[in-house]
Amino acid sequence: MESAKRSWRHIRALAEASPYDVPSCNIIDSFERDLLTTLDTVKWQLQEFERAVMVAAATEKVYLAEDAPSRHH
Repeated sequence: MESAKRSWRHIRALAEASPYDVPSCNIIDSFERDLLTTLDTVKWQLQEFERAVMVAAATEKVYLAEDAPSRHH
């Protein structure tokens, strides 16, 4: 992702130097779409990971609560 971000910044700087260069504008649009897609994917993956961690923590809590009486006997 960092590589895409660096490439986007580089191309953006080149395009700002010559704003009427249509191919550069098209490349920037393409990189912006790719970067936004990547960010959306990362956001979704982090949300899924957070849900998985919460489920695992809740499961562990239930397991420990069920196992506690047997450890005290």
